[in-house]
Amino acid sequence: KSALEFLSESQLSTGGWEYGQGFGENANSTALAVQALSAAGENFYDDNGDWSMNGRAPLTVLLGWQNTTGAFQADFGQGRQDNLMATVQAIPAAAGKPYPLPSRREAARWAMQCLADLQDPASGGWEQFAGFGVNAAGTARAIEAITVAGGNPQSITWTPGTVNAVEALQKLAPDYVNGGRGGRAGIVAQGVAAAGAPYNVSDFAGLDLPAIINDNLDTDGTYDDTSFGVLAHAEAMLGLLASQQDVDSLAVDYLLNSQTAGDWGGPDGSGAALNVLGRIDIMAPQAIAQLRATQQNDGGWAYSGPSDPSATSEIVQGLVQQRENPFAPHWSQTGDAVLRSPADFVMARQQANGCWENQFAPGDDPFSTTDAIILLAQRPVNPSSRALLPIVVRR
Repeated sequence: KSALEFLSESQLSTGGWEYGQGFGENANSTALAVQALSAAGENFYDDNGDWSMNGRAPLTVLLGWQNTTGAFQADFGQGRQDNLMATVQAIPAAAGKPYPLPSRREAARWAMQCLADLQDPASGGWEQFAGFGVNAAGTARAIEAITVAGGNPQSITWTPGTVNAVEALQKLAPDYVNGGRGGRAGIVAQGVAAAGAPYNVSDFAGLDLPAIINDNLDTDGTYDDTSFGVLAHAEAMLGLLASQQDVDSLAVDYLLNSQTAGDWGGPDGSGAALNVLGRIDIMAPQAIAQLRATQQNDGGWAYSGPSDPSATSEIVQGLVQQRENPFAPHWSQTGDAVLRSPADFVMARQQANGCWENQFAPGDDPFSTTDAIILLAQRPVNPSSRALLPIVVRR
């Protein structure tokens, strides 16, 4: 409270702040003051708010220091010039985010520890949903999450007993795949492909997964039942693509024709469809526009009602394959002058133990957690993108 009183008393009539008395307003001090106001929950953005001076909010003042080059400027007595430090301090302030800035890597690290805690020590596998029992789908998804975050599912880290994660999938896959259609084989194939050598999608636990998927191709172009949407069909296609196999043109046509104004019946279907299409170089601008229209104020997407981490992750994976950067400002929502990206929403829902809950049932949920890890570890197609470094998990 005393610090806020000091900021109020030291605020200039221009609405900004100076380094010290007599120095004059500058972007650096104004940016740091804006970060402080944001951290304290103060209104730093409204030109008619409590922190406005002569009709100019602190945020308005700060943005006045930005040059057309994009840089924020400093004036050391020789006129305004682009300045690195002013820019570095102004960016989080303009985004309404005080230090410490949330880190996708740090959130993923906590989540990987959660994933280790959720691994069944007896079987080495995972449940797909909390309380539903260990199965191949949950295990395959966990393997994907581990590898996308830079881990090795075959390592001792992921061997809680005598069986590592991929060996667990070997034991679970036959019961899960046999009797099902292409979607189940596709889910397992994605996990096997993520695990890598020495495992082979064409000979995994006695299963030729791509062959099973192709054997289930129907005359209408579907690999699986689509009575409840295209998700299982898309999972089969993703399994083929992960196995470096071609998808049938009839299946692609079915997927394209299944949308209604860029929507495949919800975030799961839409995210998976965009994921498939992007991997075969088919861009879907109408679907991108639909996702912009349905993104919620917190930065996420929903099945129905409030935003959901799993729904948001499926959309983000599709956006990345569509050559979009879902963590960029143009995929952020603005509320109270704070930018909220899909990752911001997901990180805000992470629990203290690193896990996520499913909105439909309380408790640590493997499905939501693996989805969240995959979202956090996504690397948008960008020349400057860097691989996520391996995350150390302690047992």
